[in-house]
Amino acid sequence: MQRRRVVVTGLGIISPVGSTVPEAWQNVLAGKSGITRVTRFDPSRLSCQIAGEVKDFDVTQYLSAKEALAGGLVSKVVKPEELLATVHVLAREIADNASPVSLALTRQMMWRMLGADHPMEAHKIDSRAIYARGRQSDAREGVMSFLEKRPANFTDKISKDMPSFYPWWNERKYS
Repeated sequence: MQRRRVVVTGLGIISPVGSTVPEAWQNVLAGKSGITRVTRFDPSRLSCQIAGEVKDFDVTQYLSAKEALAGGLVSKVVKPEELLATVHVLAREIADNASPVSLALTRQMMWRMLGADHPMEAHKIDSRAIYARGRQSDAREGVMSFLEKRPANFTDKISKDMPSFYPWWNERKYS
């Protein structure tokens, strides 16, 4: 067996919590979330207006759209005026091919955790959801349908198959 040499030439990060290793590490240690209201475009026509945007980074300094497409880093390049319509088509495709229980749970997590007092609150709920959903039949069906290259047949129902911790919030009393 021939041994191969490996050379590591650099280490970097580009993420919503920081665009350098020290910045991202400090933000993670401080419990800062990279999830904020969308600022790169007007999201008012979208039902979800939060995302993990990478701030202060311009990928076009390193890679053109044509190069990203040719290298398989992106699946499509669209003009700015076509972006929202393209996003809507992609979102519809994702929603149409996802488990209804997972969609309902994700929607509740997004809306209810937007006002959480600390990012760890969202992380705790998300971890419970991943654990619980990973043990339900829709998770197995999703994996098998992907491997078998066929449409999924999700059978879990919102009315009876939400995870045992759901709902996790206390309803407010209004007078």
